[in-house]
Amino acid sequence: MLGGVTIRGVNKAIEQGVIQATKVGRQTAIPDTELAPLALLDEVSKSLRLALDHKRQIRNWLAHLPITQLEKTEQFELAPALMVFIDQRVAERVREAVRYAELREKYIDSDPETKGGVPVIRGTRLTASAVAARLDAGDSIESLMEDYPDVPGEALEVAATYARTHPRRGRPPRPSRPVGR
Repeated sequence: MLGGVTIRGVNKAIEQGVIQATKVGRQTAIPDTELAPLALLDEVSKSLRLALDHKRQIRNWLAHLPITQLEKTEQFELAPALMVFIDQRVAERVREAVRYAELREKYIDSDPETKGGVPVIRGTRLTASAVAARLDAGDSIESLMEDYPDVPGEALEVAATYARTHPRRGRPPRPSRPVGR
């Protein structure tokens, strides 16, 4: 969900060596510097197929730019008569992804001493998956804020996004059987 790129798109970019990912424990993490190339390549791939070398050139061009410079950046000549530039949509996708990453660090905690290491909202025992389940069942952020007045709304939103982007491993729960069978 970071930058609006599907997990398939992220995995493909990592496998091709287009973006650089790091390992954090058992999980793969994407540094903030890779968000702009990832979002731009995703946008370009909707209308144009690029060679792997061109994807890497775009990544090298963008990976060293500060997020604040994205919209002010000059265009980049990828090949004769083929120019690449960052438009408003891509810059906004990158800003949203960076904001989510900052809020995730601020609000989400995974401590083995709290709920066995299940991700929770920092300072509470409220799990990210519980927040997402309630929202998916039709509750609103406002109703959750009434139930948890000490938890900011943005923490609830980040927890739900985190739960959706980090699904629990293992077999999914079995659907309940109708009563009477």
